[in-house]
This record gives sequence, structure tokens and C-alpha cells, in this order.
Amino acid sequence: MTNRHAVAIAVGVHAVLMFTAYFGLTAYFDFPDVLRRPPGEILDLFSQNETKVRWFYAAFMWSQVAFALVVLAVNERLGASTAWIRAATPLGVIAGFSQAIGFSRWPFVVPSLADAFSVTPQTSLALLEGVHQLAGVAIGEHLFFCFESLWVLGLASHTYVAGAQVHVTRAQAFALGAIGASIAVYGLEQFGGVFAVLSPINIIAHAALLFWLIGFAISQWQDRPLKRWETVALVLLWLAIVV
Repeated sequence: MTNRHAVAIAVGVHAVLMFTAYFGLTAYFDFPDVLRRPPGEILDLFSQNETKVRWFYAAFMWSQVAFALVVLAVNERLGASTAWIRAATPLGVIAGFSQAIGFSRWPFVVPSLADAFSVTPQTSLALLEGVHQLAGVAIGEHLFFCFESLWVLGLASHTYVAGAQVHVTRAQAFALGAIGASIAVYGLEQFGGVFAVLSPINIIAHAALLFWLIGFAISQWQDRPLKRWETVALVLLWLAIVV
């Protein structure tokens, strides 16, 4: 298996887990809006579909481990040939495990709090809020978005320079840079207040990043640039999710 194929396989595993988790949680847990609901409502909705929600969040958790593997595979493919990608790679790995930690609270911590809610409601709500703010908002969201955006911007800078050598056009590299900048801006949303208006950026930017990586994986597997119809198809799929 070549470095090109490793990139494609890692992205494929990451994408399958992401799509499975996202659509499952959208159907059974009002994701992602549920994350900004009061703790009592979160526990109530969690309890209604606990088994499904736990498994879908486990898929989300492992998707971020797969994301770390994507970062490492991309680094191997590009040969760490520029300062941009050498600096960005460890940040991308940290990003993946940061969000994996954030997602892990749902299959491993929240079930115990949901079980205790009927007996010690106030304690359960306080613990959920603490876990939610630390593992979720601080580590799984804010730190993740900061490190992820830096990796994306580093990859965009590298592919802009490398261009045809890695089958990426300058337009595609510029689009990736815009995605990275959007994720960086979204990192402010976790502070709430006036920054709450940034909420829509999350799904728009991360769906765009996922489809960009899928396109990159296709080009690496085929060892050629994306064809125009492939690019159009990926853009249409992205629009179908975010519109």
C-alpha cells in the first residue's frame, strides 16, 4: 500500500464514521442544537434514545481518532517537505484527540448521570454542566477548532505551493484556506454572547472540509487531479447537507 492509498483509506474511514454519527444523532438527538440546551433537557432527550445516542457518539469519537490518522497519512504523502506541513501535523493530531475526548463523555460519562438524575437531579445537572463545559466546550470544541484550523491552514499553504505535485489546484488550495479561516473564526462561538451568531459556521465549514478531504482522497487514490464532474458532485453534496 502506497502513501497515496493510505490517505484515501484513512479519509474513507473518517468520512464513513462522521456521516454515520452525524445523521444518526440528527435523527435521534437533535444534534447539534441539543448541545446548547439546558442540562435537564439534554439528559431527558438522551434517556429517550440512550443506546442509539451512545453508539452514534462512539462513532463520532472514533471518527476523530481516524482524523488523527488522516493527518499522519497526509504528512507521509506530502513528505513533510515544507515548514507549513511540519508545523501543522502535530497540531492536527492534537486536534483529533481533543475532540475524541470531548465526544467520549457521551458513551462513558453521561449515561451514569442520566441514571442518577431521578435520584439526585441537582447533583446530576451540576456534574453534567461541569463535564459539558470542560470536556465538551473547552477541549472538544474550542481547543479542537483552534488546532484544527491551524492544521487546515498549514495544509492549504502547502498545497498552494505544491500544486500539481499533489494534484491540487490553486483554487482548491484557496478554498481550503477559506475553510480553515472559517473554522478559526467559529472558535469564538464557544464564548457565547455576541459570538453565538457564529453557530451556522460549524456545519458549513466542517461539511466543506470533509468533502474537500474526500476529493483529495479520490485524487490521491487515482493519482490524478479531480475531474470537473467530480468536483461539481462534491460541491452539490455539500450544499445538500448545509442548505
